[in-house]
Amino acid sequence: MMRWIQRFVGEQGYSLIEALAAVGLLAVGTLAVVPMQRAAITGNRTTFSEQVAVSLASQLLEQARDLAFKDTRLAATDAYVAPASTLSPASPLTDTGQTGGRFDRTWRIRNDQPLANVKEISVRVGWIETGKRREVTVTTLRTR
Repeated sequence: MMRWIQRFVGEQGYSLIEALAAVGLLAVGTLAVVPMQRAAITGNRTTFSEQVAVSLASQLLEQARDLAFKDTRLAATDAYVAPASTLSPASPLTDTGQTGGRFDRTWRIRNDQPLANVKEISVRVGWIETGKRREVTVTTLRTR
């Protein structure tokens, strides 16, 4: 009997308790990473949406720059309104600028701002994400 006990005294390895403790620590560490991963995914989605919004706003500003200064489609507005249908499809827009998405695009044009013979053109793109309304506004100045 003594030989059998001596044989196991010098053996190498892990006990069941040590293995369970290691698995428990691994589980706690993994659970700590889940909220961080969720935040990263939400942040990536928000960043993508912001990039799309800036792109949609820039697209409309490029079209406005191609118009003549006195073009009636660049008439002053009191508030943010939908641009002329010849410049932009109806909102809501997809990320490629087609009708049927989740982005709405409006613009405001002010004459003689900040100087005479200058138009301030602001394009606002808005959308709903994670239950919150988000908006991006891009502004440019247009001279004669």
